[in-house]
Amino acid sequence: MKFTDFWKKQYLTDRIEKKLSQKELKDVRDVIASMAGNDKPAKKIITSLSRKFDELKEPNRAKQAYVTESKRIESKYIKESSVDLGMKKFRIQPSNKACDDCLNFTKDGKRVFYQKGLKKDGRDIPPIHTNCKCTLVPMTK
Repeated sequence: MKFTDFWKKQYLTDRIEKKLSQKELKDVRDVIASMAGNDKPAKKIITSLSRKFDELKEPNRAKQAYVTESKRIESKYIKESSVDLGMKKFRIQPSNKACDDCLNFTKDGKRVFYQKGLKKDGRDIPPIHTNCKCTLVPMTK
C-alpha cells in the first residue's frame, strides 16, 4: 500500500471527517489543548470530548481522538521550538509498541526528516496514523 493510501485510510480526520465539520475538528483540538494546558488528566479530557461531541460518544472514539490529536499538538510544538533554535533535521522515534507501518516508514527510527518533510497531505507527522504514539525528535547534527 502506498503511504498516501495508508495515510488517508488511517488518519483520524479522514475517518470521521464526514461526521465532524472542520470547525468541530478544530474545536476538538482546542478542547484538548486547553484542558491539557490546565493540567487536566487524560481521562477527564476524554470524558469531556465524549460529552461535547456526538460523533465521539462511541466507546474508544473519544480516546482515539485524544491520543491522535494530542500527538499532533505535541509534534507541532516540538517542531516549532526546534526550528526556532535552528534545528532543521528530525527523526521519528517509534514507540516501544510501534506497528510495522511505523517501523517501516521511519526505518526503525533511523530515517531523517527535514522540516518540510514533516507534512503529508497538509498534516503534520507524527502522528502517522490513528492512535500513533511515535515521537518527533529534533537532531542536533
